[in-house]
Amino acid sequence: MLTAIAVQVEAADKENSATDARKILEKMSVAMHSLNYDGVFVYSSGNKLDSMRIIHKVDEQGEVERLISLTGSSREVVRDRQDVTCIYSDNQTVMVNKGAPNKFLPTNFPESIARISEHYRFAMVGDDRVAGRETHIVEVMPNDEHRYVYRLWVDKETNLMLKSAIVNMQEQILETVLFTQIDVPLEISNDLMTPMNAVDYSWHTNEKSHKQTDQVESKWNVGWLPVGFSMESNNQQVFAEKQQILEHLMYSDGLATVSLFIEAVEEGEAPMSGYVAQGAVNAFTISTDQCQVTVVGELPAKTIHQIAASVSLKSTLKK
Repeated sequence: MLTAIAVQVEAADKENSATDARKILEKMSVAMHSLNYDGVFVYSSGNKLDSMRIIHKVDEQGEVERLISLTGSSREVVRDRQDVTCIYSDNQTVMVNKGAPNKFLPTNFPESIARISEHYRFAMVGDDRVAGRETHIVEVMPNDEHRYVYRLWVDKETNLMLKSAIVNMQEQILETVLFTQIDVPLEISNDLMTPMNAVDYSWHTNEKSHKQTDQVESKWNVGWLPVGFSMESNNQQVFAEKQQILEHLMYSDGLATVSLFIEAVEEGEAPMSGYVAQGAVNAFTISTDQCQVTVVGELPAKTIHQIAASVSLKSTLKK
């Protein structure tokens, strides 16, 4: 009798924890997109450690973000409603990506908590202080071994994410974002959103380097993906200098993403192959059907390898 009661109490506690965690994540997702904030965070991935300042401004026209490197060579990234502009002072180059996705890493979190909940479980795992502010700690755990665990430290006052960690099944921390200071003003001046002077830099726009065709029908079949992953985009980039086609397929489960890059191997050219890793990101390259396939994503190496091994040319197109 006592054992049955204890089991019921434990189940109720888990359910309440999951419900509370989901509510916090929903508030956090809204806050990250709707509040003005100006903060400094440290980003750690593998043996890479960077300090950055992020300024996020919201007005009636939408979101604008400015990311400024505080370590290493001077770099800036500015995302407005249409473009992502990357400024590199070391080689005086500016790269403008037209029509870039409305996603800014590494501080954003997906807006659709309902979709994430289909493949992850939520739990409250404690409280902590980050950047001098009280936070809840929420854990997002996958339902299978094909994904990572995410831990999030959410400000109790503003609902902003102040720390995140990506953890593998062996409890190794692969990647962290940690705010060391943050301000949440009612308004942010336009002057703070103005990037460094790059008038005399060399400017490059992705529309000029290649022609991009969105949502084309792929010639390729991806035979295996973890449950819940669906195609987010599929486009082809035709590089004028070589008339070479690079096909890019991107899949997501709402939280993790994986990209496939497929290009033909030129005659006489040796195809690349092998595996590389940086923090939570794994990449694996193989050759199949006279093409080179590279799979990149924030997923375990075994998952990336399994996806790559499942890629093949559709049978109707095989010679």
